[in-house]
Order: sequence, then C-alpha cells, then structure tokens
Amino acid sequence: MLTTRQVEVWHDPQGRFMTCDAPVLVPFKRNVRPSLMAAPYIIWPVSPRRVVALSNDMAGEKAVIRQATGKLVGIVREGVEQGRERMIFASEEQRDRLPNGKRFGRRAHMRLRCSDRTPGGEYVPPPGCCLEWSEAFATGPDVALCNQGLHSPAPEM
Repeated sequence: MLTTRQVEVWHDPQGRFMTCDAPVLVPFKRNVRPSLMAAPYIIWPVSPRRVVALSNDMAGEKAVIRQATGKLVGIVREGVEQGRERMIFASEEQRDRLPNGKRFGRRAHMRLRCSDRTPGGEYVPPPGCCLEWSEAFATGPDVALCNQGLHSPAPEM
C-alpha cells in the first residue's frame, strides 16, 4: 500500500517546520483522519528545514525534493497541531505561529459509526451492522451507534 506512494523531501530554508511527540502524521480531512490509503500525505517532520512525506501526488518520479511552499508548511503545522499527543516542538522563531498562553481544546479522539454496509459495499441486514472505527479531531470521543440492540450503552463516552 505505501509502496505506491512517492517519497518527497520538503526543504524549507526558512526553517518553518515544527514537530510533535507523535511525529509521523496523517493530516485530518474535515476533522476526520483518513485511512492510510486515502490520505494525500503521510508526513514526518524531521527538522525545522526538512520533512519526509509519502505522497499520492505522483510526479513520475519515485522520489523528489520539493521547495517548501506556504501550503506545505501549513499542512505540516496543522498536522502537528492536530496529531500531537501532548507536546509540540518548535524553534524560537516558530513560537509566534502557535497559540500563545492558550491550551488546545481539541485533539485526536476515537470516532465510531455504524453502517448497514461493509467496507466493500455489501449490505448488512438488520439486526446486524458494520462498525467503522477512525479518529476525529474533537474535544472528546465521537460516538454515534445504531439502536438495533447490538451495542452496550456507554454513557461515559
């Protein structure tokens, strides 16, 4: 699955990349983390000037070096802010790009959904269902399960 991706090294002479305590990141799309197959990038910020990215945006080469654009720096910054566990590591020059004196209210949490379809699109007749597990960028777990009697209540979620 990852062998079909293009390896990219993003270079930023200005040193605008930051990282976190969970440094291999799959950026969220509309506050839901996509699967590894669907993610446009899997990124690993390795220094303020370098990011290694596995990209679905094939340029005809197996590996490329890209000059960092504002868009790529933004993808990394947002991925770090959303993908961190507890800490973000940034240089002194980068600190003004982080919320100052404010705690992050959201982070990656479990997301559960029921569906009457399998991942392959096959129909699951009642009382059955197929459970989708993913991650959401939210203030707490995001759980919406069906009421067909197959799930135990979990009010603390």
